[in-house]
Formats: sequence, structure tokens, C-alpha cells
Amino acid sequence: MDSGLVGTAIILLVIGFFAYRGFKKGQQGGDGDNGETYRDHWDRD
Repeated sequence: MDSGLVGTAIILLVIGFFAYRGFKKGQQGGDGDNGETYRDHWDRD
């Protein structure tokens, strides 16, 4: 397979996973917690 295509697919999967996880946490904890979740994730990386 084309390595560029594989890389793009992996990036989309990772972005989709974190977006989904952040959305689910936001549903449970409120909008403020959702913002904290994204900030904590990027700071950790």
C-alpha cells in the first residue's frame, strides 16, 4: 500500500478517537470539563 495513504488514515483515526473521547467526557461532565479534557490532552503530549 501507499505509505502516504496509510499515514493519512492513521492520523484521521487518531483525531477521530480523541474527538469522540472528548465529546463523551463533555456529555458526562459538562462543557467546562470538555474544554479541560482537550487542554490536558495536548499538554500531556
